Amino acid sequence: LTLSSPQQPGTTVELVLWDDDLYARPGSGDWQQLPASQIAQLGPSPVDASAYLRGATGPAEDKGSEDVNGVKAWRYGLTLNVPALVDQLDKLGRPIQQEIIKDAKMEIWISEGDALARRSKVSLNLSQSGGQTGGTLEMDTTAVDFGKPVQIELPKVAPAAPSSDPGR
Repeated sequence: LTLSSPQQPGTTVELVLWDDDLYARPGSGDWQQLPASQIAQLGPSPVDASAYLRGATGPAEDKGSEDVNGVKAWRYGLTLNVPALVDQLDKLGRPIQQEIIKDAKMEIWISEGDALARRSKVSLNLSQSGGQTGGTLEMDTTAVDFGKPVQIELPKVAPAAPSSDPGR
């Protein structure tokens, strides 16, 4: 996941989502566990491309074919309908204010033969809101090894910083 804003262009954030727990590591920093309440602000899981597709407007643009990890895939471009996308996020229990998203675009790579979503790239152009700086949120996800077992190791979370408040 790469976050871009005028203050921090091209910041890379590694994420692990396990049940209701979200772990994040900005750049090469320490892992942090984020409260479940912050997960809702992220929108649907990057691998749940269907949530974005349900917000598509107009026909998909055929952008040809290319290989994704050695698999031939058809590439499509979509412009997302922001109100429909916000509605889908709300239905998924991840509400977001419509005014925050200026526009949204998606590219998706569907493999020939098995029609699996091999890659998706979602780009949200965000406006300034509530003291937050606007910018672009891009989620580029590649799916591999369909049907194979997965072993997940949860990150070790950095210890919390000591409080400077002596009453705590």
